[in-house]
Amino acid sequence: MAETFDMIAKTFFGLEGVLAAELDALGAQDTRTGRRMVSFRGDARMLARANVHCRTAVRILKPIHTFEAADEQALYRGVGQIEWLAHLDADGSLAIDPVVHSPIFNNSLYAAQLAKDAIVDQIRAATGRRPAVNLVDPDLRINLHVDRQRVTVYLDASGDSLHKRGYRAATGEAPINEVLAAGILRLTGWDENSPLADFMCGSGTFLIEAALAARRIAPGLVRKQFGYMRWKDFCKETHEAVLDEARRHVLPNLPFPIQGSDLDPWVISAACENARRAGVEADIRFSVENFESVAPPAASGTLVTNPPYDERMKTAQIAAVYQRVGDVLKQRWAGHTAFLFTGNLEAAKHIGLRTSAKIRLFNGPIECRLLKFVLFASSETKIPPRQPDRPGQEQAAAFGNRLARMAKHWHRWARRQGITSYRVYDRDVPEVPLTVDWYDGQVLITECQRPHSRTEIEQQAWFEQMAELVSRTLDVPHERMTLCPRGRSAAGRHKDKPQPRVVEVHEADLRFEVHLGSGQETGLDLDARILRGMLRAESAGKRVLNLFARTGANTVAAAAGSAASTTSVESSRASLDWAQRNLRLNGLLRPEQRLLCQDPLEFVHDLDPAGQAPFDLAVLQPPSFDGKRREGVWNVQDGHAELLNRLLECMAIGGKIYFLTTFRRLTLHEKQIAQATVREITRQTVPPDFRNKKVHRCWTLVRTVG
Repeated sequence: MAETFDMIAKTFFGLEGVLAAELDALGAQDTRTGRRMVSFRGDARMLARANVHCRTAVRILKPIHTFEAADEQALYRGVGQIEWLAHLDADGSLAIDPVVHSPIFNNSLYAAQLAKDAIVDQIRAATGRRPAVNLVDPDLRINLHVDRQRVTVYLDASGDSLHKRGYRAATGEAPINEVLAAGILRLTGWDENSPLADFMCGSGTFLIEAALAARRIAPGLVRKQFGYMRWKDFCKETHEAVLDEARRHVLPNLPFPIQGSDLDPWVISAACENARRAGVEADIRFSVENFESVAPPAASGTLVTNPPYDERMKTAQIAAVYQRVGDVLKQRWAGHTAFLFTGNLEAAKHIGLRTSAKIRLFNGPIECRLLKFVLFASSETKIPPRQPDRPGQEQAAAFGNRLARMAKHWHRWARRQGITSYRVYDRDVPEVPLTVDWYDGQVLITECQRPHSRTEIEQQAWFEQMAELVSRTLDVPHERMTLCPRGRSAAGRHKDKPQPRVVEVHEADLRFEVHLGSGQETGLDLDARILRGMLRAESAGKRVLNLFARTGANTVAAAAGSAASTTSVESSRASLDWAQRNLRLNGLLRPEQRLLCQDPLEFVHDLDPAGQAPFDLAVLQPPSFDGKRREGVWNVQDGHAELLNRLLECMAIGGKIYFLTTFRRLTLHEKQIAQATVREITRQTVPPDFRNKKVHRCWTLVRTVG
């Protein structure tokens, strides 16, 4: 009889019971639900089956050691008690995912670093070689769980999260997680043998997960790699047997309709591609259509959808959308059971229908509800689709006049400054919350948030009409304009998502490669223009560090200012290649310009102040993620003080750090920062073409003591 062992299946809040039922059906022993997890027992075959078959599991973990740790040394010793060469070769790679709930270890990344040191030190002492850290594709992924003083070390049998089925090539603006979608479908009670529809389907996750389940296609059949396949005790025969068993259960087709629609042609194109990659393209009927005009696929069935609910849509606008959803359900979907998954509980009140069930769930950090509506047949007259309103003539006239005046003023100003990229309109008319940026004859129009009462289709029409007004006022043809609507795909009317336009722009005598495309990095932050000038003026003869270098605009400025050397650290290889092109474009790609593809946080942690020459000047521009806290993910509000202190240790006496962040609500923990004189210089660094003076925050930190 095969040896059995304990395992943990991680999931989302509210899906624990669904996951336990899945594991029971697969033959798991001793299943017990906990918070966001299910524990169970099984053998190596069960471990493989859980990874291949479970639709509502995020990860399958195998515990290998538990111990008590009252301090850092105890954590290091405890991890070092494991015989790591039994799990990892000396030339292999590892990654550690920390989950820490402990007053002793208040920094999860530090706990992970201690665990990594214990593993590496043990293997190096035994072999003379050390494994590498690979956060993207490691040979062994380890989960470190610290609950107060109790530490559990797990091997991650899944590798990448199991929500990464392998079929998602492209997504809409806010795709729902595959595991959450599969769990919601189970919670609806859908029998997997009757019509199903989603009239706001986005990139099609609900529909694809439904088709996979109805055709008995195990989600792991689409995926090519699991973590346990790299374990030293991996049995290929067992794995292949599990896959063969899964293939035998697949149904050839579905005898009932699954239907999806969305207003945006690009996300429907993405949904079709995702369905094709999942092998269920023939099972789903997709169409480009507003939800208000969609006809149900049958007289009765199930509707499940995820309407917009994020905070960027303000109260009046979102209330109008939900009210319209309620009207449409009542008039067009009688005889169906509808399920709406939303994180905006206030907006949901405007649906105007009585719920027969409310299930509490979470979509990331957002508390949500799955609302059930039983739609009985009604004799009321069907409502026609609502036509979008034309923008008010006064509003359009005010916007056009202001844009014309601002463009004339800033064009003249820019010529004097020798720059070809700048902002010509910055939400000057409150009723027209747009920014219009000029990139050497190309125009980028970005929609900003502001409360309004328009529905989504009305808002899209309004935005396109404003863009038409920009085209006429600035005399710029449509092919030289890029539109970035807020909360909708910028591809809009295009069948395929367009590639970004690559243009070369000038800033004084420097040149930069800029990419213009919706939701993508342009490569040149216009609001940081003055900071780049400061760096250039101060860099002569200095050793300059550009941390979170992105596309290297700050590096180009420092190199042009005759820096003795520059070190640019960026985790994205694509961004670093972009930085290299910017240096080459200016004739500054020289050996003294170092470009390092490395996690900037790891780079700073690994710096040895005593073992290398310090930096004289540094610029730090970390990602803000809007300051949101995500478990195990660094955020600028909580992590900036520790990062700045560590960086100050590596600066020369009198060395200066420029710290810039787009997280405008950041509270600088100045009292926690030692060895430095700190001064905020935001007023000096926001350019005059930005009327929004809160576009970023900027500080200087000068090292004062050794």
